[in-house]
Amino acid sequence: EAGPCATAELTRGLDLDVAISGLGAVGAAVAGSLGLLEARGYASLVDPERFAPENLGTYSLGDYADANGRLWKTEVAARTLPNVQTTRFDMPVSEFIDLIDAGSARWPSIALTGLDSVDARRDAQLLWPDRLLDGATGDTMCGLHDGSTPSGACPRRLRPVPAGGPRAVERPAHAPDSHT
Repeated sequence: EAGPCATAELTRGLDLDVAISGLGAVGAAVAGSLGLLEARGYASLVDPERFAPENLGTYSLGDYADANGRLWKTEVAARTLPNVQTTRFDMPVSEFIDLIDAGSARWPSIALTGLDSVDARRDAQLLWPDRLLDGATGDTMCGLHDGSTPSGACPRRLRPVPAGGPRAVERPAHAPDSHT
């Protein structure tokens, strides 16, 4: 009988056809977890940045040698996926999508994102994968959005272009003072 602390057993040896976009703190944790689960298959690793000293305190991958060597974040992540055929794309997700459209990159069935820019997260939705799991970070929050499109609906519904005005995190500062 399962107790209150019981958890689901994680599947080892997952077969992947995935793109991991944004290999910062969230994306690095995703890549590391998939490596620990002995995932296999295909992964496109997408990030335009190099690993740097400021990443040492917040990333689960990479060390001082990686930071001093200014390795690409995609290179650091690829090491954690020994059973996965990885292809590195040291570029923004928008350029990766252009390569897919040109037939020069694999179109993933699953997109896992850990992007910290709203514009980049909006771009990632243009991948139109069967499943988009968006590891969201922001000014004061984090979350996970499941952008599955079983009906073929547009995945951009997760991140519509803002209509204007202050962001949700800024609205309390712009609200009239109710104590006057």
